[in-house]
Amino acid sequence: GATCGDGVRRRSRDLISEAANGGAECAELEDTENCNEQACPVDCQLGNWNDWSACGATCGDGVRQRWRDAITAAANGGA
Repeated sequence: GATCGDGVRRRSRDLISEAANGGAECAELEDTENCNEQACPVDCQLGNWNDWSACGATCGDGVRQRWRDAITAAANGGA
């Protein structure tokens, strides 16, 4: 079964004897209930790196940068 995200738990029982001679009809033989309804963890997914920026200096300690977009943000305890 599912550990998150809308699982369903089922149980059943056997019919031992049918109602007879005016006895009460049997109750349901199967039963279900929702379980593990908490949202599933979603891990962060990142896109490809963009191109490098121009260097911040023509000599010495210049810095170039690049970035990438988050396609999917982490949610519900995901990484």
